[in-house]
Amino acid sequence: MNEEKKSLIRKTILHPKQYDEEESSAMEKIPNRIIQCCRHQAFLWENYPTQISSIAGARRYMDVMQEGRLSQTFDEILDGGVTDGEMQILEKVARRVQEFSSEFYGKAASPKDSLARSINIYRHIRLLVPEPPATVFEVGGGLRLRRCTPTSGWLHLYFNRCDAGFLSSTKSSFECGGPGPSDRTCP
Repeated sequence: MNEEKKSLIRKTILHPKQYDEEESSAMEKIPNRIIQCCRHQAFLWENYPTQISSIAGARRYMDVMQEGRLSQTFDEILDGGVTDGEMQILEKVARRVQEFSSEFYGKAASPKDSLARSINIYRHIRLLVPEPPATVFEVGGGLRLRRCTPTSGWLHLYFNRCDAGFLSSTKSSFECGGPGPSDRTCP
């Protein structure tokens, strides 16, 4: 990653404290019903962590929600393997995530389980839209799809409600060669 790209990332990414301030400010201007509808209730119910206090805290979201499912993913979802093209995507994305996380989180992350699951989503999109260009809009999306779309030529737009998800997703867009964030805090 060149210095210009690193500088752009540092200038563009919201710090968790800034995210919280902007979220609080935005929530003062909208009705309670909208706030209620947009709460990440399932995460709150399960007491799943949705906030981070530092940029480095986003690292723990690099390979989550699919932990321990790698063998099952290959056996039951990916029919035992991936194509050569899919393997190239996996290798490229894994390398970018490791470089990015090392640079911005101080320690390299190696996505495995969630990245393998992204190939399933990638395959489904390819069935609907075999060739780019296409726009994919993901509501409350995690990192899986976002990691594969920049390498495919598709434009991936996303909305994520919790700060940990939003901040790690935004960084993921950068780490994988996408355009980076085009949205801001939205309760």
